[in-house]
Amino acid sequence: MKHCPFFASAPSSLVLVLSVVLALGLAVGGCSRTSDLPPMQEEAAGIVKSYAARIEDLRRRAASLNQRGGAIGVSTPDAANTLQLFRTTSSRLDELRGIIESAPGAINTAAATGTTLELQRVMDSLRQRLDRGSTEATVNLAAVETWIENAERRPRTDPAGQPGQPGQPGQPGQPGSRAPTPSPPPPGPAGTLGAGGTAPTP
Repeated sequence: MKHCPFFASAPSSLVLVLSVVLALGLAVGGCSRTSDLPPMQEEAAGIVKSYAARIEDLRRRAASLNQRGGAIGVSTPDAANTLQLFRTTSSRLDELRGIIESAPGAINTAAATGTTLELQRVMDSLRQRLDRGSTEATVNLAAVETWIENAERRPRTDPAGQPGQPGQPGQPGQPGSRAPTPSPPPPGPAGTLGAGGTAPTP
């Protein structure tokens, strides 16, 4: 009995399918080479380092805005809205800092699987979360800073409700100063108006 090779007797369509499967297997195997892991780990560490510097800059900016906002000391509806936006952004920055601190462990865990696919997934997730969060924080802090700049240009008021110099009531003859309170007239004889006296009794 004459035996023919498998591929010689198999339909051409089956040969094509097997070839495609074999090619895909080789491609996947090539993408998951463990030799690719160290360069990918270095790339991931570089991503984290870059965003860490960016987030720390945003945290310093937020601290500066907090001091400026506290010095204004105003209480209006728009001030309350701005304060809420600032608090939300500060919490978001704390969350991003937590992601940065936990990133090295996530990268090492992914690399320990021995597959570049898992490490690539972690890298993409880190990049997406840090980029979206830092961009959002940048926009929000810009809005807070604009409000503070506008508030700093507004005239202040003293306890009597009159415009005055920031931190002091103001001096006569200067913008924002109060006119001196006139002294009461001295007592005058009865029947004399305008000199501290009283009108005559009819």
